[in-house]
Amino acid sequence: MLLLTALPKDAQLTGTLLTQAGIPWCACNSLSSLCAELGRGVGAALVTEEVLQHPEVACLPPALAVQPAWSEIPFIVLTRAGRPSTAETREALEVLGNVTLLERPVGMPTLLSAVQAALRARRHQYGIREHLEEQARLLEEIRRADQAKDNFLAMLAHELRNPLAPILTTSTLLQARAQHDPALERHRALIERQARNMSRLVEDLLDVSRITRGKVILRKETVDFAEVAAHALDAAGAFIEARGHRLHVSGLSGPLPVDADAVRLEQVVLNLVVNAAKYTDPGGDIWITLGREADHAVLTVRDTGAGIPPDLLPHVFDLFIQAERTVDRAQGGLGIGLTTARHLVEMHRGTIGAFSAGLGRGSEFTVRLPLGAGGVMDNAKVPRQEGPGGSGPQLPQDTTRVLVVDDNQDAAETVAEMVECWGYEVAVAHSGPAALRAVTEHQPGIVLLDIGMPGMDGYEVARRLRVTPESREAVLVALTGYGHEEHRRLSREAGFDYHLVKPVEPEELKALLSRTPQL
Repeated sequence: MLLLTALPKDAQLTGTLLTQAGIPWCACNSLSSLCAELGRGVGAALVTEEVLQHPEVACLPPALAVQPAWSEIPFIVLTRAGRPSTAETREALEVLGNVTLLERPVGMPTLLSAVQAALRARRHQYGIREHLEEQARLLEEIRRADQAKDNFLAMLAHELRNPLAPILTTSTLLQARAQHDPALERHRALIERQARNMSRLVEDLLDVSRITRGKVILRKETVDFAEVAAHALDAAGAFIEARGHRLHVSGLSGPLPVDADAVRLEQVVLNLVVNAAKYTDPGGDIWITLGREADHAVLTVRDTGAGIPPDLLPHVFDLFIQAERTVDRAQGGLGIGLTTARHLVEMHRGTIGAFSAGLGRGSEFTVRLPLGAGGVMDNAKVPRQEGPGGSGPQLPQDTTRVLVVDDNQDAAETVAEMVECWGYEVAVAHSGPAALRAVTEHQPGIVLLDIGMPGMDGYEVARRLRVTPESREAVLVALTGYGHEEHRRLSREAGFDYHLVKPVEPEELKALLSRTPQL
């Protein structure tokens, strides 16, 4: 307890009372010394009204302003009986904030009760501080755990993408031979289908993590919702056909302009269509309807599938939520496609809803997005996602030679074999130092370079290739399992021209390599 009174004997008298009550106290001889003590930590302060009229009162506002958010030091002010407070005193009382006024003369029991009440209030404030510190500690632990989860997911994706890449590349290489052997073609197609399913699960898991944490940035422009939906149906076509569904489409003749990120909007439609196909028994019906209602574009995806039980319907967009599976309904998936769709729609200032009459009675999902550009397309085009991550440079004219660099031997050899089938001269290296030696001997126009290699990683290799005369002008393509935006940024900074994520679509890689005719 801090004490500052006009007369020293008043402070001593009060101090005696506090000592008898077991309350530590300290007498201050000036406002400046009281302000200094406030900064060291204090339970409460008792001052007389005359003290607040001293010029030194100017030190109080800055001394109190540095208090943390949880702190408000209690003040007990002894006022003069029967006399109105001066303007200076009233101003000082406003600065103090947490004030109890006691009119003199005050009885000792009353004074002691006021002091004890002030100290109880102060102890409560310190309790709040401890609670806030505990909350901050828990939030920091959550942040660290979240960061660890992100790092784990990135590494998991990398480790899963690496074996998927040579599997899909081998499937492509087998395609020509399988055309003459129906049994081999069935087996090849099965391998490709399952590998693509695995790749989609990996991408979905990473995507929902990024989206729910607000790590996805939309690149909006006026696009045709009808054309976006058509692209999504093209992408889902093979899956729908494999399930033997009948697809009924209306309203995709367009144009229906919306302000959207075309790639992410296509992802929404694709998730809804695949969800309908997955949870509808083979040979079912799926209706895709797109139209205009007032100032909104409305997409509806309806099916004759498994339906949604009433207790699950309010939670169908929650993360990892699925209806109970049975042996005869093991459709697979992680229960994250609808979560991703909801977040993306909301990021576009739209709404998404679900309806079902119950189990076995189908489902209906409706997306509403505000119409964009006043309902006028202005010849807007739907931008297609560029796998390389940007338009990139025009390929140089000597791109008949390609260097493939990957520490995973299977991945390197299968990519090299595929590129050779396209008529390129290919060299292979399995480490950073080997790649630096190979560019001198092979002098490639294009380098397909893995990032996650031991010893010298792909970033360091790229930086060195950019200062090596034989590879300074080569097109550097990151062919990697790392697909996070941070990895793409690091790729650009290291000197890469493109960033392709494994398993890369063969046609996408072929298109990149063939942008300039070979010599």
